[in-house]
Amino acid sequence: MSLAAGLVFMFVIGGQITELGGDGFDTISRLTEIDNGGTFIETTAPFRNTRLTVPEGTSSDKIYELQQAIAADDRKPIMLEGIKVHGKTLWTMEYSTVIQGEICQIVSSPKDLIGFKTEVTPKTFEFVYNQITSFKDLVRQGKVPRKKFQAIRSNGLIFEVYSWTRSFPGFGDVTYYAGKPVTP
Repeated sequence: MSLAAGLVFMFVIGGQITELGGDGFDTISRLTEIDNGGTFIETTAPFRNTRLTVPEGTSSDKIYELQQAIAADDRKPIMLEGIKVHGKTLWTMEYSTVIQGEICQIVSSPKDLIGFKTEVTPKTFEFVYNQITSFKDLVRQGKVPRKKFQAIRSNGLIFEVYSWTRSFPGFGDVTYYAGKPVTP
């Protein structure tokens, strides 16, 4: 009888059990608005110290699966990027992973970035939201001269990183860094 009561108790609370010492993928989400009125969702998992920024309107199911992929490190690093605005650099890693049955590319913090740190200001987010696409287009078109930056180690890989610098009204000189892994 006591075994049956114990099993019933486990089934009743089963939906509320998390792994001992785990956080059950608890996250804190907030809607962040840029000066020009654009918005995005910033989701932080405080116990895992991870942060994910997604466009407004991304479903909670997809955000949950993205957080699971980050926690399980079930993603392949494909591009290390940085954007330096007002002397502060935001470093990000573009990853490839499978979410809801399709291959997705997500951007998150680089893991074990050696020798560099992420520092941002509100101007960084304003630039990324308003100008990064046009800056990357100019880089792809060869309209901004490329400079070799250096080899950077992150996520257990070495990335050959190049830089491009251009002046933008309201932001001054902005530098974009990008590199792909050179080690398998």
